[in-house]
Amino acid sequence: MGPKKAVPSPKKNSNKSNAKVAEFNFNHNNVTNKRLRSDNSSKGSENSFNGELSQSKNQSSSGNERIMKFLGEKIDKLAEDVNNSLAKLSENITAQQRDINQLKSDVANNTKSNIGLSTRFENIVVQSESIEKELKRINLIITGLNDPINESNESLKQVVEELCSRVSKSEIKVDIVTRIGNHSALKPRQIIVRFYCLSDRELVWASRKSTVPPIFINEDLPFTLRRDFAILRKKAKDLRRENEDAEINWRKKTITTESDVLIVKNGNLVSNGQYDGQSSQKGGKDVNLNSHDRGIAILVKDNLKVKEISNNVENSVNVEHFTIQTTTSLKIYLMNIAD
Repeated sequence: MGPKKAVPSPKKNSNKSNAKVAEFNFNHNNVTNKRLRSDNSSKGSENSFNGELSQSKNQSSSGNERIMKFLGEKIDKLAEDVNNSLAKLSENITAQQRDINQLKSDVANNTKSNIGLSTRFENIVVQSESIEKELKRINLIITGLNDPINESNESLKQVVEELCSRVSKSEIKVDIVTRIGNHSALKPRQIIVRFYCLSDRELVWASRKSTVPPIFINEDLPFTLRRDFAILRKKAKDLRRENEDAEINWRKKTITTESDVLIVKNGNLVSNGQYDGQSSQKGGKDVNLNSHDRGIAILVKDNLKVKEISNNVENSVNVEHFTIQTTTSLKIYLMNIAD
């Protein structure tokens, strides 16, 4: 017989099974414990996260409140500064508006005053022109006579008397003869001739067209009239060159055309529509500059009007001086007439 096989003991097998069961239970418990610990750990982490999140929210909320409070204070301060600036600006605007209103009032008053002074000045110019024309009324101006270098006053007076007598066909005696301007070889100087009486002057003036060029006889007019008459002549010449009718009124200083009436005012030629039409004389009467029948009475009246104007001007120093000069000229004129 062969060798006997050892038969395991049932008791040993039982112990072995128990050991395996115990090992399984241990492993199972270990896994279960790990799961429990893992679940507990995750719950703890979640609770911790939730706490941190809540704390973060609380901190964020408190931070926003601080920011809003800071911004609110800044906005209030800025609004206060803006309101103060607007108040000051409003005060400045009000003050400036008062100043502007005052300046407007001053400008309006000055404008009225300037208009008044301008009108008075124009009246004075008209009166001065009228007086000067009256003083020069007895004079004539002769151009074109020979002008030798060493000419004596007596020889000049003799030549002028011969010319006036020849032109008027009557014996004429002159009072004063004077050449004006500097001697020139290009053309002879003009001669101012003052007659003894107005009748002799009128005779020569009425026969002025009897002279032979280059000799001409003209009136001794004030500068303003000479200027205005030159403007009228030039404009009339231009209009006639364009085949337009132009009629000159020397007394009114106007040019009448088919479509318009032009007038010379203060050295400017304007349309009659631009002219205010106001007369420089009281009562709306124009000064008749070419009227020779007014005599000394009108000259005295004109001079009194100048005095009246000077009394109405606030700063009338120059005007009063002008009145004194015209009064002196009037006395000289009366003395000459008396002689």
